[in-house]
Amino acid sequence: RPSNSARGRRARAQRSGWTRGWEASPVARARMGTKLQRVHSMTKRPVSMGDADVHAVMHELERNLCDEGLGASPQLRACIMGDGWLPIASLINYTPLGNAVWPFGGMGVVADCLCTHGSMEVELSGDRACVRKKPLRVRLREQLEFIYADRNYCKDLHLQLLEDKEGFASLDMVCSTYTASRMLLQAVASPAACAALLREALDSSSELVHRQPAASEGGSG
Repeated sequence: RPSNSARGRRARAQRSGWTRGWEASPVARARMGTKLQRVHSMTKRPVSMGDADVHAVMHELERNLCDEGLGASPQLRACIMGDGWLPIASLINYTPLGNAVWPFGGMGVVADCLCTHGSMEVELSGDRACVRKKPLRVRLREQLEFIYADRNYCKDLHLQLLEDKEGFASLDMVCSTYTASRMLLQAVASPAACAALLREALDSSSELVHRQPAASEGGSG
């Protein structure tokens, strides 16, 4: 179930009747016409990136960080650092991402586009110099948090019906109901590894509360 703070926000939004406009994700804001304004790192002149420009950068970024993209570029694989981080400079130099980036600047373009657009596949390092494909536990956590986010929960009758009187729903039922979470878990080899992955995902979330099922109950809660 969502944490108490998340439930409180959701309840206030329901009572006021403005739930649909309460929160817009980075992806939603981009689709609504957000443009990215920045200063070109080399010419020092203001530049404007339209939606199509931001999407082009994100498309190349995600395409080149997928397994197939990395497999096709030995030079890029050699640049991968610890924990899977890859310098943005290497991506710009060794892939077509550079063609989408150079008209608007350098490495900062990729970081700005990631912060503006958001990505389910790629995350940005704290120093904004590297990117990597999100670990599976992070992608699973974000998917579960999206399921319980106000913008989804308030219109998801099926999810509400899965809950007991305390607001908890079977984790097995939630993960098997939603295609994205089900597909993520299918990448895990064994039930024990799947349970460990779910535990890591939930333990790292500030939005969700996990209750261990009673001994007589089946599945996860």
